Amino acid sequence: MRNLSEKAVVFSCVFPSMFANVSNIVYHNVQIFLKSAHWADLRNFIHLYQPSFFIAAETWTLQEDDIDVEGYRTVLRMDCEKRRHAFGLAFYTKESAAVLYTYFHEKDGQSCCLTAVLCNEIAVCSGKIYDGKQKSVDILLDRNKIKEAKENRERLKPIIWCGKQGLALRGYRDHGPIDLDNLPSKNEGNFRAILRFAVQSGDKSLEEHLRTAKKNALYTSFVIQNEILETCGSLIQTKIIEQVKKSKYFSVLIDETIDVATIEQISFCLRYFDQEQMKMCEHFLCVVPLTSTTSQSVSQAILKTLKVLGLDVKYLRGEGYDGARAMSGEFKGTQARIIEHQPKAIYVHCMSHCLNLAISDSSSSRHQKLFWDN
Repeated sequence: MRNLSEKAVVFSCVFPSMFANVSNIVYHNVQIFLKSAHWADLRNFIHLYQPSFFIAAETWTLQEDDIDVEGYRTVLRMDCEKRRHAFGLAFYTKESAAVLYTYFHEKDGQSCCLTAVLCNEIAVCSGKIYDGKQKSVDILLDRNKIKEAKENRERLKPIIWCGKQGLALRGYRDHGPIDLDNLPSKNEGNFRAILRFAVQSGDKSLEEHLRTAKKNALYTSFVIQNEILETCGSLIQTKIIEQVKKSKYFSVLIDETIDVATIEQISFCLRYFDQEQMKMCEHFLCVVPLTSTTSQSVSQAILKTLKVLGLDVKYLRGEGYDGARAMSGEFKGTQARIIEHQPKAIYVHCMSHCLNLAISDSSSSRHQKLFWDN
């Protein structure tokens, strides 16, 4: 492409390429920053606009000058009034009256009216953004979002730290605003204690947040704490599942237990080989409540959980349970029902349970008691 002269008067026209009728277009007089910013190359100008638009440029260059821009249609001066009128171009300078109007048809079919002066202001603003003298609204919004996200991540650290350490967040009373000037008369829990400690340690940003933020934006209630912990758990679970899918083959490790509310449940763990780190991995994924402790109920819970997690049972290669009859039964146990769906899933008696049984059996032996007592 031949560079345009700084003295050239350029009328650039942008409009959606979807319209066949190009009589109504928006144009910018870029003469003002051809002088100030030395925008001599048309390629440095067109990148400000989306590729779905095209630019028609009329210049005072010679007729034989070739200004071809890939992906855009260009219009040269070529002393041709027909060409100018065909594309809806009208000649004007800074001294001419700002009475020229044109229309830009948007996607929804609506049109807006722009004067020549407004078009020129848009062009000048674009030039300042390009030269770095002025920041665009998009860049400012992105920076504010990044800043807000960084501040919010700092607010999450106490909750994530408590969850990582396995500490209960809530205390006897943990609702309402946090009084930073006076110590609470009752235990408000680990979470609020950590916030007070952080403020006392000099975290001015956190202190400002707790003192000035709106009540609905403090993010200190037990509701938001539970939501954050659930979100963290979901993200961790998703990452583990992705690693298991990369490994392809896996085993399930199940143990049945009863919680404080006497609800029967199973702890669901996966064992797989991490190909990136070249090691075996075991991860706890979730706790699954049971309707009953029968082998049929447990096996259905296992198969349903695998489906919910997005894991295909055809890649199941092992299952590890305790030695209870409901779990290890050869014909109607949980392991037998799983084998019906995947014959390659080999049952292995849990090593921890085996050790426990061995110690229990040794303790009941008279000879072993005498050995350990002496």
